[in-house]
Amino acid sequence: MVRSLAKKKRPPSSNNPFSNSVPKTGLLSLPDQILQHVLSFVHRLASLRAVSRRLHELALTRGIVLTLCPDFDPSKVSEPFRQAVVKARALPQCVDFSSTDKAARALSACPMLTSVNFTGFYNLTDEAARALALCPVLTSVNFSGCNNLTDEAARALTASPALTAVNFSGCCMTDQAAHALSNHPALSSVDFSDCNLTDEAARALSACPALASVNLSGCCDLTDEAARALSNCPALTSVNFSDCNLTNEAARALAACTRLDFVDFSYCQELTDEAARVLSKCPALTSVNFSDCGFLTDEAARALSSCPALTSVAFSGCDNLTDEAASVLAACPLFERAEFSHISKMTDNAARVLSRCPELSSVNFNGCNLTDEAARALSNCPALASVNFSGCNMTDKAARYLTHCPALASVNFSGCKRMTDKAARYLVQCPALTKVDFSWCKNLTDKAPHYLAACPLLTYVYFIKCDGLTDEAARALKMACPLLKRVSGPSSIRCVDLDL
Repeated sequence: MVRSLAKKKRPPSSNNPFSNSVPKTGLLSLPDQILQHVLSFVHRLASLRAVSRRLHELALTRGIVLTLCPDFDPSKVSEPFRQAVVKARALPQCVDFSSTDKAARALSACPMLTSVNFTGFYNLTDEAARALALCPVLTSVNFSGCNNLTDEAARALTASPALTAVNFSGCCMTDQAAHALSNHPALSSVDFSDCNLTDEAARALSACPALASVNLSGCCDLTDEAARALSNCPALTSVNFSDCNLTNEAARALAACTRLDFVDFSYCQELTDEAARVLSKCPALTSVNFSDCGFLTDEAARALSSCPALTSVAFSGCDNLTDEAASVLAACPLFERAEFSHISKMTDNAARVLSRCPELSSVNFNGCNLTDEAARALSNCPALASVNFSGCNMTDKAARYLTHCPALASVNFSGCKRMTDKAARYLVQCPALTKVDFSWCKNLTDKAPHYLAACPLLTYVYFIKCDGLTDEAARALKMACPLLKRVSGPSSIRCVDLDL
């Protein structure tokens, strides 16, 4: 057989980012309806320009989710973004992203817009909410940190019939905002954390028939009356009263909520073991946060251990707890996550008993009196994905033991002063590793980032105050780790992300 020597013609190249030259194989062979569902998980639509025009049009004109990420900067990406939506005929030619209010006004022209995240846009005003309220299928709005917004923004959003979730965390909201949203038929999730709200706001929100999740953390004027009001919400599943002036009476009121599965009472310093005892009567309870509730003892953990569905507890800063708390919680058949940071009486034995939990995925022993033996015990946990040993008496052996955890993705050894470059070399053996913190490990050198460069999934690395390591070595990680999003270097002047 004579093999043809003729050269195959190279397909014509195109600089058009919306070229349809990509063959419809694999992902592109799927029907539009299925692709729309796939695209609902894509948050950076600009990256689709490199794939095909079809994906862009599906995402922008008929897609399900369009999210502006927290780091979205209109001044830097306005032109590419404007061109993308204009090319896809989702918006008119006059789109202007020179201000965020104008961006919101432009986005309101997208007929299928369902979700918008404007977190941290401090120059956003109530005008943005008025514009977005025109979106007929808008379900979720995040205005967290937009501190120029007022109660008028909440009033404007009441015109959105499909709205199910709204986040006004850190905004200049008062009880009037809650009154405006009360009785909204579809609203299921509200976040008014760090707003100037009182018990009146909780009473107003209790009128929302579908309300399931409420975050009122940092609303310092709230009292037990707020918990009593919200206990009247038949669909309530999640409530956050962190850093509020509540007592055991608040827990007693919430115990009447049969669907309640998450409660955050962290920094409510008047609570005692009685709060845990009454909450243990909630049949659906899965997760509780009692961090920095200083009066709690092992009895609180013992009470919660009777919850059949319990998966997660946080007792960080509860210094009256001992290893006994970990021992009783380890008996919970579904237990997955433990937060025991800054508890001086916690020892290696706490890690040993928790290692018996077959579903254990995350442990936090930051600032506890643990040694390498704790890491040895946890190395037997097949589902362990996150470990925090910050400030513990760990050596390189701890890192070696943890390499036996096949699911390990995040490890924090910050402040473990006996750690050396060997620890980084051991961690390379963890195939799922995405996040590493070696801050304040002063024995590390430039070899540490060199070793970690072999981790293909690495996204976050911290070397703050590692004096034996240079910023240049930390930056070099970017060349070898394409997924790397953040590297905090050893600079002694600033503890900020390096310019990648």
